[in-house]
Order: sequence, then structure tokens, then C-alpha cells
Amino acid sequence: RAMTFGSSRKPSKYKENELIINYHDAVIYGSDLKLLECRTEWLNDSCIHFFFTWLTTEHRKQGKKSCSNFFMDPSVTSFWMHQCQDEDDIDDFVSSVAFPKREKSTFGRIFVAVNDNMSTTSAWQTSSKTNGNHWSLLVINVEHHDVQYWHFDSVRHSGNWEAAKDIAKKFSQYVYPQNTPQHNSQSAVQVIQARTPQQLNGYDCGVHVLGAAKAFANMTSDSDNDDSSSCNSVEILENELQKVVGHDTSAFCVKLREEIASEIHRLKTAETSCTE
Repeated sequence: RAMTFGSSRKPSKYKENELIINYHDAVIYGSDLKLLECRTEWLNDSCIHFFFTWLTTEHRKQGKKSCSNFFMDPSVTSFWMHQCQDEDDIDDFVSSVAFPKREKSTFGRIFVAVNDNMSTTSAWQTSSKTNGNHWSLLVINVEHHDVQYWHFDSVRHSGNWEAAKDIAKKFSQYVYPQNTPQHNSQSAVQVIQARTPQQLNGYDCGVHVLGAAKAFANMTSDSDNDDSSSCNSVEILENELQKVVGHDTSAFCVKLREEIASEIHRLKTAETSCTE
């Protein structure tokens, strides 16, 4: 069963600094909801984190034991990339996060919302240390015999390519080190630039990230068997994403914005009903 949203309802008006919901520690304020309700706004990390948390909750409801999906909070990724530089700090961070393990009977998938400001090596940097210009999605496919890094970017040749490689390098060094003879600490980790539907404007990158994450999470949830190979190649993910998004990427993004905003309203209504 695919993960679906609650029923739609008309948007309500909230003050920008008004707390709407705290959904498993993913906090949404009025200003965040407005980014989703407006068709021409760039999504912030709070919107990304909320939907990743929602996907996590829905995935757990499915009870799929053959796959473990892990969605990283963008603020946590940024902290790891820029603040965890000391070896002890890195080790403490890795041991405190429940990353999927490399086990024979299961496979895992990590979803990382990449921001161009997360790069530690690229000259493509913004003037702000807290905000970047663009979102893309790095999917880390974790199997017993291999770990693969697939980058889905709705803007070709963006600065996120360098950021994605920096994130993948850190994962390869500290989370999933390769111990086979053909790999060594000096080897560059391979990040595949996946075929991705392209956005037609300058503000829908975050929505593309959320749409791709939902599509890929639904693939594992919909699988009726435990054969990880049925959804475990970059080509299969590319084809699934194209099928889900369709040819009108702008219409896809408008619809997804409305669905996520509607789900926030539904959760708020349910929360209010429980407290009355």
C-alpha cells in the first residue's frame, strides 16, 4: 500500500510566528506553512524535515522488514558537514545516529536533502551560512556487499554536485568504509548523477526532493516480496521518478505542495480534537 495523505481542506490563516504542529519533533510554524501554500516559494529546511519525518512515520506503519529507510534532517546533515571535524566528534555523531546496517537479509536506503551550502570544498558558496540556493536529493543505497550513492538533481550542473560528493565522501569514510582490496582511503567515492525530471523555475527544487523521496519510499513499501533487487538499481529509480512526476513538472509540484499543506492542516485538526 502506497503512503497517502489525508483529505484536502482549504488553507487556514496563521501568524508567521504561530506554532502549528510539533510532529515528532518536526516543528512547523505559520511562516513554514505559507511556503508550501504559495506556489512560488523556495522550501526551507523545516518543510523538508517535516515531510521526511512524515515519510519515516508512514514507512514504519508499513512494517516492511526487508528495507530500512532513513531520512536525514537537513540541519543535522549541515551540522555534520560543517561542525563535526574532529575525529572524536565524528565518531560520537556516527554512533549516535541509527544509520542502516549492512546486513545480508536486508537493505537500507538513506535520503539526504543536499544544499549547496553543505559543500566543504566547492567554490560555489552563498554569502549566508544558514541558507543555500538549491536543494537536491542524495540517495545512499546500503546493501551487504556494496554501498552506492545516487544524486537526483532537478537542475543540471548545479553546485549541489560538489556538495553531494562531499557528503558521500564523509559517509564512505566514517559510516560505510570499504574494506575490500579494490578500495582504499585515497579512492574517490563514486557518485552517480541520476537522470532526473527538471524543474521549470527557480523555486521548486525542494518540492522535487520531497516528491522523489516519497516515490522511492513508496517503491519499497509497495514491494510484496523481500527481493531487494526489485527496486535496487539507479535505473529503476530513475524510471519510477519519471513515471511519478510525469511530463508537467510544474503541475506535479503544485499538487504536492497542496497535499503536504493539507496534511499539516489535517494533523493540526486531529491534535486540536484530542486536546478538547
